[in-house]
Amino acid sequence: MRASAVAAEAAIERVTVSAYEIPTDQPESDGTLEWDSTTLVLVEVAGGGETGLGLTYADASAARLTEVGRDPVADPGRVGAARSAVGPGVELMVDANGAWQRKEALRWMSVFAEEFDVSYVEEPVTSDDLDGLRLLRDRGPAGMSVAAGEYGWDLLYFHRMADCVDIQQADVTRCGGITGLLRVDGVCRARSIPFSAHCAPAVSAHACCATWLRSTR
Repeated sequence: MRASAVAAEAAIERVTVSAYEIPTDQPESDGTLEWDSTTLVLVEVAGGGETGLGLTYADASAARLTEVGRDPVADPGRVGAARSAVGPGVELMVDANGAWQRKEALRWMSVFAEEFDVSYVEEPVTSDDLDGLRLLRDRGPAGMSVAAGEYGWDLLYFHRMADCVDIQQADVTRCGGITGLLRVDGVCRARSIPFSAHCAPAVSAHACCATWLRSTR
């Protein structure tokens, strides 16, 4: 079959975009913002007898941008939620969501390591502070990994961050889909650092099956 025929069969015939505001059970907050609902943007793409489904959380305006053929900007702010997991035989991890300054982060990382045996800290400072992430990776407690990258959009961002963290994260809904995720995995392979898919196992698990370097995160 000629390439032109294949392209014709795979042409996009229809794009349907929907936005849903989903209320939370109760008001939620992190170190930056407060909210009582989350907006889900759902995209259905049909062509060649097949239908694909994609989703992200974003402002409802992202749905309009997608309808007119532009890339949606998911999660334009810097938000998140502090979380950890405890229990017998469970590795303890902490997510600061970029809420700390460098010295404050060093202090808390030391406390977590000494008193709670925390082995992993995510975004101890904002992901925009690459020098700060590198400092914490190099001077933080032995055995504690520093991870970041969930807000990355383009490959250059991940190239820069890979020199500053122990574990490189990427979010498949933000970094350019599965193709973008695999490119980030390539960066991790080149730098010999673990790769960790951020959040939403239902969205990320199948994409991660194609990656080479995976952390246990």
